[in-house]
Amino acid sequence: MPDNAWITPPAPLDLAALFPGMAHLARTTTRLHPRVGAPTVFESSMGAKPLWPAEEPWPTCTELHDDADDDEGPVAAVPLLQLFQRDVRQLPFPEGTDLLQVLWCPRNHEDFDRWPAGPRTSLYWRQSAAVTDVIALIPVTASRDGYYVIEPSVLHPEPGVIEYPRGGGYPHENWDWDPIVQLKGQLGYRADCALFTAPGTKVGGWPGFCQEPYWPECEQCGQRTEHLLTVSDCEDVADSGGRWVPSCTNPGVVPEGIDFCHGAMQLFYCARCPDLPHIQWYDR
Repeated sequence: MPDNAWITPPAPLDLAALFPGMAHLARTTTRLHPRVGAPTVFESSMGAKPLWPAEEPWPTCTELHDDADDDEGPVAAVPLLQLFQRDVRQLPFPEGTDLLQVLWCPRNHEDFDRWPAGPRTSLYWRQSAAVTDVIALIPVTASRDGYYVIEPSVLHPEPGVIEYPRGGGYPHENWDWDPIVQLKGQLGYRADCALFTAPGTKVGGWPGFCQEPYWPECEQCGQRTEHLLTVSDCEDVADSGGRWVPSCTNPGVVPEGIDFCHGAMQLFYCARCPDLPHIQWYDR
C-alpha cells in the first residue's frame, strides 16, 4: 500500500457551527483514491487480481444481459474491489474475517424493481490467512464499449474525512435547505450539491445521491439498510471550486472502466442479518 499522502481539504465553512442542527449528522468516510498501478494480491486494490483461493471456482454470471450477444454464454466476473481490514477499518468485517472482495458481472442487468441497469455485484468476506494457495490466473472478460472492466489500480485510503448528507440524502430527518442554497453567493458554487458529501470511491459515510435519495430495505428482515461503499468515476463535483480535490505528492492516473455518467454505484448492507446481505443502487 502506497504511503498515505492524500489529504482532502477542509470545508471552506464550519458547517456544524453554521448549521447547529446538522452537527449530529456528521459521519466519517474513507476515500480510496484509486490510481492506475500494479498491486499484488496481498494489497487492497481496484480492478486487479484478488487473493482468491485456487480451489474455489471463479464466479460466472448466467443471467440474461441486455447488452450481450445472444451466443455469449456465461460471463466471467471481473474484480472490482479488494479491501483489507488493515487499510479500511471502517468496514463492518464479520467476526473471523479481514478481507472483503467485490466482484461484478461487467454487463448491464435490467431489474428496475431494485436498481437501474448496470453490473451485478457479489461480495465475499474472507480470512486472508486461510488463502494459502492463490489462483494462478483469472478469466479475462472483454469490456463492452469500455465499460465495467477496470484498469488494475492501487488504492490510497484516506480515513476520517468528515461529511454530511446532501439534500434529502438521509432518512428520518427534516432540514431547511434554503439557507444552504443561498450560500452559492458566498462560495461561488451550489453548496447543496458540492459542499457536504464526498464524491468518488469511498467506504462508509453518506451516499452522495444525485437523484432522489433511495434507502433500500433488507430483503430478509425488512429493515432499512446502511451505506457500505460507493464506486464512482468522479473525485470532485462539477462547479465546486475544487472542494474535494485532495492534495497529494503524485496525483497519478484515474483508472478507466468506471463509467456511471458522473453518477455512482452505491452498496448498502444490513447489519442486523448475520450474513450481511447487500443491495446495490445505481444513482445517475
